[in-house]
Amino acid sequence: LVALYTIAALLVRPVSGALVDRFQRKPLLVLCTFLFSLACSGYIVVANILVFAIFRFVHGVFFSISSTSMNTVAIDNIPPGKLGTGIGLFGVIISLSMALAPMVGIMLMNARGAQATFIAATAFALLSCLLTLLISAPGRELPKDPGPLLKPGNLFVRAGLCPAFGYLMTIFGYGLTSNYISLFAYERGLEASAGTFFLFLSAGMVLSRLFAGLLLDKGYLGQVIMLGQVLVVASFSYMLAGQG
Repeated sequence: LVALYTIAALLVRPVSGALVDRFQRKPLLVLCTFLFSLACSGYIVVANILVFAIFRFVHGVFFSISSTSMNTVAIDNIPPGKLGTGIGLFGVIISLSMALAPMVGIMLMNARGAQATFIAATAFALLSCLLTLLISAPGRELPKDPGPLLKPGNLFVRAGLCPAFGYLMTIFGYGLTSNYISLFAYERGLEASAGTFFLFLSAGMVLSRLFAGLLLDKGYLGQVIMLGQVLVVASFSYMLAGQG
């Protein structure tokens, strides 16, 4: 069930980019964020595991489109000279939510149960939908002949394969850790400490985003990537050494 969400988002990602280029970005963002909220609300009323899995997959589909739209709208509104800093600040908010939400979810689950957790998640999703209405995204001229929705150029860019593979390996480790750290904590009798992991994770994400954004604007792209990869290897090595 955890993987269904990610698989759906991955499968729809190439189509998401094409949709963002074919339609006005703000209407697409508002629509998909609303549908994302509806999919999230489905968890509250599901009666069996099959229906839950379907909602999970649909949830991932609209997450993929809405997140792609949101990232594109954010980049469109950032001045070119401050792109690194702007993306860093934008990323701070994303990192905070992705790091703090699991901690809050664990606390809410332990205190009120799964139903309350799903209701809270749906409420935050609907709030996000309302906030997208306030975003400034001027209309743009759409391509008259965008061509087929799926074509090789939309799926693969040869120049991006190497950095994409490196990013894949990094996020693979992050996904394994963030998704299953709670189960690991429960197995070790550390339920109360599971949220602490996400607290430190959010702090590290915020500091690194701000620091990296400033350096990117000064032209230190390669150095930032190398430093980040060294720190990732060091952190996973430390976790592996301390797992006993």
